[in-house]
Amino acid sequence: MRFWTCAAIMGLATPADGPKRVDFQPGVVIDWSRRQVEVDCTVVLREGLLELVACTANSREHEALLRVNARAMHIYMALGLLGLEPGKPAAWDFDKDQPIPATGGAVSVSVRFERNGQAVEQNVRHWLLEKGQVMRERHWVFAGSVPTKDGDLVAQREGTIVTVVDFGDALLGLPENHTADNEELWLEPNTEAIPELGAGVTLILRALAPPALVVTLDEKDRWHWSGKVSGFDQLVNSVFEKAKGDQSAVIVVKVPVHKEPAAQRLHSALTKRGVVASRIRVETVPQGEKGKPR
Repeated sequence: MRFWTCAAIMGLATPADGPKRVDFQPGVVIDWSRRQVEVDCTVVLREGLLELVACTANSREHEALLRVNARAMHIYMALGLLGLEPGKPAAWDFDKDQPIPATGGAVSVSVRFERNGQAVEQNVRHWLLEKGQVMRERHWVFAGSVPTKDGDLVAQREGTIVTVVDFGDALLGLPENHTADNEELWLEPNTEAIPELGAGVTLILRALAPPALVVTLDEKDRWHWSGKVSGFDQLVNSVFEKAKGDQSAVIVVKVPVHKEPAAQRLHSALTKRGVVASRIRVETVPQGEKGKPR
């Protein structure tokens, strides 16, 4: 079922013809004005092994910070109604003998809760410690889980709603690989920042524009990447590695209008390395105006 048909069948109001904030399904609210989905949750873990931010009931509460008080399919549908495209959960490439990161529309994950009688909203990274420090800023991707034969999602049964390690059925995952082996778990709860067990929390999933990796060619045929001039082969390798590390990123290639063949050469080189062609966008700029789109 496509997302737009879901909206039509359920009679859900859209920003053009109805309220900006609607109760979509039990435990799930869509805030159209902020392009976000809000999910009712309960704190179930403040210390210990950590593999997820959020799970379903009776699943992975022993390794997740939050239990969602909603169904995985309803969260999936709400994210789709915001226009997010589901990708794929993390997997293993048996031919290359290497992991494949999760893909999908970019999503920021935040939490809203009460502290000392005041409502607080913050990025969930403040609840996560990476090598003893607050996790650096990251986004998640709408991986979409895996459908079951009865029309549900595997994430409902397995509890894999928002994950921080590689699960092949995650609804939301990171666009980078992290093993689920206990001895190599890379995050731990920031206990002091997390409300008490049993506290009610709103999980906020906000749709983001996909991050852009910008490459520019100037009038003297010099490629500019990450603030530096780069040779062509080095450029291809660097952009490929960066794109591989963030499967949701879009590669924007900006070239003078009369140098489009150079852009096509880069496009071809990247696709031969395995970058999906739809992730590469070529923009031409007026002659003499490096990096400024027409």
